[in-house]
Amino acid sequence: PPVNPQLSNTSSLRGNATGENVVRPNATAVDTTNNRIFITALLTPYVALYDTALGQLTGTLDSGFPLPGEKTPYVAPGGTALYVVDKNTATLARIDIATNMVTATTPIDVSFVDLAVDNANNTLYIARTSSPGLLLLNATTLAQTSTTTAVDGVVGDLEFDADGNRLFVLDTAQENT
Repeated sequence: PPVNPQLSNTSSLRGNATGENVVRPNATAVDTTNNRIFITALLTPYVALYDTALGQLTGTLDSGFPLPGEKTPYVAPGGTALYVVDKNTATLARIDIATNMVTATTPIDVSFVDLAVDNANNTLYIARTSSPGLLLLNATTLAQTSTTTAVDGVVGDLEFDADGNRLFVLDTAQENT
């Protein structure tokens, strides 16, 4: 029979060395290149930075949004940029991780569902429930470059394959997918 994995270590997100509490964590983004996890929380405007090699929080990033609330982080392949969606303001921010600076923001549709980053083409793909297609943005400036209506139903989660060559789109309107 299969063996269940055992929890081997836990870390507190309160009263950490960075001086910031991460209260009510709600979303994460994993940077496999640099062994980091970005953690957003409902009761703080910051994004916590957890170093998986050290097993501890090592700092926080400015999310670009001054108020606490529901935020979802997405890390670019290679770990150079972090994209944060603030659902309270329906805004997307791009953060340069090396400088901890917000380099661009743009309003997004309140029906936002998911985001995928295509580094090779410097493009963000955004899925929304209000449209059956995808919104495409420049990954650096966040300016809209185009839209696509290649999906017939309501678009759900987005994922690139391991090579970043193919984008998989969950069509949530289809009963058999």
